[in-house]
Amino acid sequence: MPDQLEAAKKARSKIFGILSPMPAERICDHGEGIYLFDQDGKRYIDFSGSPQACCIGHGDQRVTQAVTKQMKKISMCFSTFWINEREGELAERVLKRAPQNMSRIQFLNSGSEATESAIKLARQYHLEDGKPEKHIVISKWQSYHGMTLAALSATGFTSRRAKFGPILFPWPKINAPLCYRCPYELSYPGCGIICAEALSDFEKEFCRSRRNSRGARSYQDFIPTD
Repeated sequence: MPDQLEAAKKARSKIFGILSPMPAERICDHGEGIYLFDQDGKRYIDFSGSPQACCIGHGDQRVTQAVTKQMKKISMCFSTFWINEREGELAERVLKRAPQNMSRIQFLNSGSEATESAIKLARQYHLEDGKPEKHIVISKWQSYHGMTLAALSATGFTSRRAKFGPILFPWPKINAPLCYRCPYELSYPGCGIICAEALSDFEKEFCRSRRNSRGARSYQDFIPTD
């Protein structure tokens, strides 16, 4: 179906923000369970979970029927003014399977939004705990936490950060435990697993600087450059 594929490629070229170093050469026509099918009916195993977001498989008719049933009633209502019964039911189902100390749920639209909300929740916790000075987010180089501003600031994926450095929050990063490309240029076991102490070493050095009676250095002094 060359005409269908070319038409799809042309339409795709109008979409901004597709992060792929390779041009897509096939249409994802439909899915069944762990499989995806292209426009010619060829079957592929969806190893990436599209990506890491499709945990229940493709084409589950129970999901399709439940979504269709709800959308025939109402697709969206503003939670400031209305109670959504299905949302409350889902919260109760999730909490039954969650640790006992969890009593509430927040539903979000993406991983990036979840990261942003987690950062804000941590900040609010420390404010209400009387510790307004606690505001630093420490993460690992080459980690990925999302593409929105705070999530990208926490992300250590250097190629994704490269163009946005000046507008990112200057949060510190520590080296990741990556034997394949060791940031310390050492080899296991002779390395002594130095990477396992990266966070502890950062915290000790930072705390020593904060105790300096002449005035602490900024945590930005401990941030390696991209």
